[in-house]
Amino acid sequence: MPLDGVAETAGAIRETVGRAQRDHAVATALKELRRADGYRRGIAAQLAREHGGNERTWQRARTEARALYQRGQGQDDTSPAALAAKPSP
Repeated sequence: MPLDGVAETAGAIRETVGRAQRDHAVATALKELRRADGYRRGIAAQLAREHGGNERTWQRARTEARALYQRGQGQDDTSPAALAAKPSP
């Protein structure tokens, strides 16, 4: 029985560490979006080169940061798919 408690604790620690790393990556991506005055192509690749790690990880962080950035700016989603879905006035 004690081993189950150890495994659960280890899982909780990994989850906490993983979330802290993700939060840090999102904060870094958000900082870059603000510096660039919004989204630009290649931010995830740039962050992967500068900070290390997998580009796909930075793409996820960038996506989350972009949503936060747009909420903070009061902007609508300006992705091509969102613009195509909007009716023309």
